[in-house]
Amino acid sequence: MVYDMIIIGGGPAGYTAALYGARAGMSVILLEKMSPGGQMMLTDVIDNYPGFPDGVDGFELAELMQSQAHRFGAETEYAEVYSLDLQAQPRVIETSEGQFLARTVVIATGAGPRELGIAHEKELTGRGVA
Repeated sequence: MVYDMIIIGGGPAGYTAALYGARAGMSVILLEKMSPGGQMMLTDVIDNYPGFPDGVDGFELAELMQSQAHRFGAETEYAEVYSLDLQAQPRVIETSEGQFLARTVVIATGAGPRELGIAHEKELTGRGVA
């Protein structure tokens, strides 16, 4: 199958693109290597996201974003992307779950935090250590 849009990255930007594409009637699949949410999955309470006056758990917000995109027909595939051929028509994406083809590719891989190298950093990640 050739998708209208393939999105690489399951954070807020990726699921926003999936939502808009699916609502526009496109066939959309989002490729995420671990779980929806990206970096926000590591955060206990997100206080700076509109619509949640008491804050929201990062995992819960990620699940809500995914659910909303799926409601309009977007799909999610848990796969690690190995390579892209953006010159090909359709575009070719090689992943841990096989090959995917798309007319359009959105790369929304986000960022990764730099580690500080302090004691107990892993245990404290998402709890105010940044």
